[in-house]
Amino acid sequence: MRLHTTWCGWLNDSFTNRITLFALSFTLAASLVVGAGSYVALRAQIETAVQRDMAAEAKLVESRLSSLINQASAELEALSRNSFIASGLVDSSGRDGYLQPFLRDFRLSLPGKEKTSLTLYDFGGKPLIRVRQNVVITAAADVELVNQAIATGRPQVRIITHDNQTYLRLVQPIYFPPTKTVEGALSVRIPLEPLLAGTGIALAEGQLLQLHAAGAVLAQSGTSQQNMLRVERALKLEAPLDALGLRLTLDSSTRVAHGPLDRLTQIYGFGLLLLLPLVGWLAQLSSRRLVAPLAQLSRAADAIGRSDTISVPLPIGGSNETNEVGRLSLAFDRMLARLGAAQGELKQLNEDLETKVVARMVDLNNYKFALDQHAIVSVADLRGNITYANDLFCKISGYSQAELTGQNHRIINSGFHPPEVFSELWRTILQGNVWHGELKNRNKTGDYYWVASTIVPLLGADGRPQKYMAIRTDISAVKQAEENIRQFNVSLERSVLERTTELASANKELEAFSYSVSHDLRAPLRTIDGFSQVLLEDYADKLDDQGKDYLKRVRTATQRMGHLIDDMITLARVTRADMRRETIDLGACAAEVLAELQRSEPERPVDWHIESALVAQGDAGLLRVVLVNLLGNAWKFTSKTANAKIEFGANSVPDAGNAEGMTEFFVRDNGAGYDMAYADKLFGAFQRLHLSNDFAGTGIGLATAQRIIHRHGGRVWAEGAVGKGATFYFTL
Repeated sequence: MRLHTTWCGWLNDSFTNRITLFALSFTLAASLVVGAGSYVALRAQIETAVQRDMAAEAKLVESRLSSLINQASAELEALSRNSFIASGLVDSSGRDGYLQPFLRDFRLSLPGKEKTSLTLYDFGGKPLIRVRQNVVITAAADVELVNQAIATGRPQVRIITHDNQTYLRLVQPIYFPPTKTVEGALSVRIPLEPLLAGTGIALAEGQLLQLHAAGAVLAQSGTSQQNMLRVERALKLEAPLDALGLRLTLDSSTRVAHGPLDRLTQIYGFGLLLLLPLVGWLAQLSSRRLVAPLAQLSRAADAIGRSDTISVPLPIGGSNETNEVGRLSLAFDRMLARLGAAQGELKQLNEDLETKVVARMVDLNNYKFALDQHAIVSVADLRGNITYANDLFCKISGYSQAELTGQNHRIINSGFHPPEVFSELWRTILQGNVWHGELKNRNKTGDYYWVASTIVPLLGADGRPQKYMAIRTDISAVKQAEENIRQFNVSLERSVLERTTELASANKELEAFSYSVSHDLRAPLRTIDGFSQVLLEDYADKLDDQGKDYLKRVRTATQRMGHLIDDMITLARVTRADMRRETIDLGACAAEVLAELQRSEPERPVDWHIESALVAQGDAGLLRVVLVNLLGNAWKFTSKTANAKIEFGANSVPDAGNAEGMTEFFVRDNGAGYDMAYADKLFGAFQRLHLSNDFAGTGIGLATAQRIIHRHGGRVWAEGAVGKGATFYFTL
C-alpha cells in the first residue's frame, strides 16, 4: 500500500514524470514486439532448415537400410537356390562332411554379420545345421514360420523378440532341382540393432533414429529428449519384406536446434536493459523543456482564477508566434479579452433568465392550482409508494397528507378488480407508456368510489421511468347512473319477457281460434252450400225462378264466406310462420304464378313481361305468397281492359346504409287503377276500393303481402290512378 501511494504521488507530481513513463513504456513495448517478432520468424526459419536437413538425412538412412535388407534377402534367396545345398539335403552322409563347413563360411553382406545366425531345416522342419546361433529359439511361432515356408514354397518373414533383442527372421524354401520339390528351408536371423547402427549415419547431439513396425519400436540409435522435431519415412522393401510395414523415424531436439537463437535472445534482452535508462534520461530532459511553458501558462491561469481581474497579456516567458506555446498564449489573451467584454452581457442574461424562471414558476404554480381544483393528483416512486398527494386526493380518500406519504397505493385498493388489471397497468407504465382506465377504490371509512385514472410515467434523461403521476377524476355519480340504467334494462328485459309470454299465449289462442274457424265454421257453410245445391238439382221443377235465384244467392254467399275464412287463416299463418332465408329467383317464381293464372283463364289475351336477374334474399314460400297476391290483383283488375299488360321488374335506388344501393321491385298493370285519396286503405284487412260485383275478392290479399314484406325488413307502397292502372313497389 505504501509503495502504491508513493508511485501515484510520483506520477501526479509532474507531467514530466508521466511523459518519461510513457517514453519508457513505449520503448519497452516496441522493443518487445520487435524482439518477439524476430524471435518467432527466426525460430520458424531454423525449424524449417532443421526439418529439411533431417528429411535428407532420413532419406539417406532409409535408402541404405532398405538396400541392406533387400540385398540380404536376395543373397539368402540365391543361397537357397544353390544346387549344392539341395544335394546336401538329399545326401544325408554328406551334410556334416561338406555342407556344414560350407554354410559356416557363408556371410551375408550386412554390418555386424558376425551376429547374424543361419539355420538349415529338412523337409519336416527339423533343424539340421545351425551357424553362429548361440541361443536356440524354438518358439512355436518360429517353428510355424518354417513349416509355412516349406508347405507353401514361398519365403516367409517375421519380426521376433528374444532376451530383449529384436530380430528379423527370414525363411527361404530349398528346391531339389531334379524333382523341383521343396526339400527343406534356410532361415536367417538378423539382429536389427546392429543393422540400424551399421547404416553409417553419424547422429548429431540430441538426435534419435528409430525403426518401427506396427506401432512398436524395433531398434533405435541415439538419445531421447523432450520437445523433438520428427521426420518419418517408410522403408522400400521387396516382397515378402514389404509386408512388415517397417518405418524409419528421425527425431531431433528443439533445444539443440534453438540453442544459438536462445543465446541471441539473451543478448538482445541484456541490451534492452541497458537501453532503458538512457531512454528514461532523454525523455526526462526533453519533457522538462516541453512542459516548462505549459507550467507557466498553468500558473498564470490559476492566478486569474483566484482573482477578480483578468490581466492581458499573460506573463509567459519566451512566447512568440513561431512557437506553439507562444501561439497558445496569444490565443489565451484574445479569449480573455473577449471574455471580459462579454462579462457584462452575461450578467444581463443571467438577470433576464432569473426573471423568466420566476415567471415560469408562477405559471407552474397557477397550473398546479387549477389542476388541483378539478383532479385527484398523486405522485409515486417506482415501487408505487406515494410521495405527493393533493388536497382532493386526501378529501376523497379520507386520509391526511401524513397518512398517505410513504404508503403504497394499495392503501386504497378495494379488491374489486382482478390481479390481471394491475399487471397490465404496471406492464404499460414500466414500458414508458400512458395507462388509461377506470378503478374502483375504497376510502378510509370503507366506502367505495370510482375514478377515471390516467397514469403518466415521468421519464429521466435515459428514457426510463423515474416516477409516476396519477391524475384521476371522480366518476362515482356516472357509475351510479350506469347502475341505474342497468337495473332499468333488467326490469325492461323482464317486462319484455312477460310481454313475450303474453304474446305467445295470445298466439296460441289465435291458433286455437283459427282451428275453430277452419273447422267449426266451415262445416255449417259446407252444409248450407251442399243442401242448396241439392235443392237446385233435385227440386228444380218445384221451385219458381225467384226461389232458384234465392238459392243461387245463398250458395254464392256461403262460398264467399269460405274464401274469406281461408284468407283470414292465411293472414294468421303468415304472421306466425318461421322464416328461412335463402337466395330466391323472383323472376322464375313470378313466371310460374302468371303461367298458372293464364292456365286458369286460357281465353284471356294478357301481355306480361318479366325482367331478368331478379334475385333476392328471403323466405321462398312467403315471397311466393306476396307475388301470388300482387300478380293476382294485376290479373284481376285488368280483366275488363283491352290489351291488358302486366310487368314485373326492379330498380336500383340509393341507400344511405349500403354503398351498392337498394333493389326496389315493382308490379305494374294497366287495369282499373284506384283513387290515390284512398291509398291509406289499400293494405288494411277487409278494405276494398271496388265493388264486389265489379271485381271479386275478400280484401285480405294486400294486408297479407304487407305483413310478409314487413317481416323481411322491407316496405310496400302503391301508385295509381283510376282507369290508368296501378304500380305496387316493395323492398326487402
